[in-house]
Amino acid sequence: MKSRPRPIFYLRETDIHWDDNDNIDTHPIPLRGQQLVFRHHEVHIAYSTFSRLLRDDPTLDLEAIDGSPFDKASWLSSDQSSDAAKVRYKDNIVLTGHSFGGCTVLSLLSTKPLEGHLAIPVERAVILDPWLEPLPSPGPAPFPRGEAVGGVLATEKSVRSSVEGVLTTANGIPNARSPHPRMLVINSEAFTIWKDHFARLQEVVASWEPEGGKILTLVGSAHVSFSDFPVLPIIRKKTAQPILDTIAKLSLAFLDDKLDEALETLPKTKMEVKIVGVKKDGKPKRKLISKMNVRPMRVDDLMGMQACNLQNLPENYTMRYYMYHAMTWPSLSYVAEDHKGRIVGYILAKMEEELKEGEEPHGHVTSLSVLRSYRRLGLAKKLMVQSQEAMRNMYNACYISLHVRKSNRAALGLYKDALGFSMKGVEKGYCESLSSLLKTYANGALQQ
Repeated sequence: MKSRPRPIFYLRETDIHWDDNDNIDTHPIPLRGQQLVFRHHEVHIAYSTFSRLLRDDPTLDLEAIDGSPFDKASWLSSDQSSDAAKVRYKDNIVLTGHSFGGCTVLSLLSTKPLEGHLAIPVERAVILDPWLEPLPSPGPAPFPRGEAVGGVLATEKSVRSSVEGVLTTANGIPNARSPHPRMLVINSEAFTIWKDHFARLQEVVASWEPEGGKILTLVGSAHVSFSDFPVLPIIRKKTAQPILDTIAKLSLAFLDDKLDEALETLPKTKMEVKIVGVKKDGKPKRKLISKMNVRPMRVDDLMGMQACNLQNLPENYTMRYYMYHAMTWPSLSYVAEDHKGRIVGYILAKMEEELKEGEEPHGHVTSLSVLRSYRRLGLAKKLMVQSQEAMRNMYNACYISLHVRKSNRAALGLYKDALGFSMKGVEKGYCESLSSLLKTYANGALQQ
């Protein structure tokens, strides 16, 4: 017999104590507002305690959860005033949070610190799919630095930690940075097509980043995509790991001031929303339109890559040859897929194995192909750039070579004009005349 559903409560009524109070809580979500205050305490206490540890405060008593010995000295630097400290805590602090954690970061940065605590010297914030509803509206907006905090006026030293780091360079030269923390928001598709919520998010981020461009949406991602849940066994989804890799890549690039460079290596598309059905509540079901995605090749992509090759190129390879590349050089080949996950382009690459004496390590592009209906979208360039970066970063490739038919003017234009390859020579007797192009690296950077 099928059992009837029954409610299961997190707390029983008898477990809750609520003081009688005539004050009316005007917070939009009162319980969440109290949770935010609790989170503020947690963050400030954690930062204060960690700072005391790194200052070697003799009054601080710490122990490991499992009772194992704790090597306190391993965290400490012999010169606490030096920039060579093992762990920096006086400046350049980064806050990051997902969902309600992102809400907490915004709340921390938009309100004065709790009584008894000075401002945490936050330089940057990485906020993942923030939930804004618990925050009062309008706002939040950056809290001005240098004001009285907790009844105590912040000293010059504490202000220097939080403000000077974003107003001057390492050499003390003034720069154009904002006097408040820089911010990057990475949103899921689900939260971006949430119209009212996304409109408010744009207003909030504009307070921190007036120039715009600091909200990135990952097409095809969900709210849980920012956790490790989608990559767990059994429930693992095909797109879960690439999405996590992209989140990590963008976050680290933002912290290293290389976000624009990282974005150049990733496929981008204008934000277009399409109605694809109706929800249970009768409201339209919406979805972002994506034309392409470039990601590392996987073994289960090989059939699609071979099919793409057979449609486009006269030089075809056996599955064994594709498998050789996948097993030997798994990080050098990439695929482009459409919004349905179909392989529409690929690059097959490897490192040259038979080097002559004195010859520098270099990579070789075996094959690059994009389906005709997906050309002129920049896919070939993105595939090539991704593979080139992998060759340089992972195998210290000094240059990259490839062959292209002399009659293939479109490909020659791509390699020579857009990607900076130069002609090395012409080889005869192999199918048709082929041009061997060479791209070199100079001082560790791509030479264009």
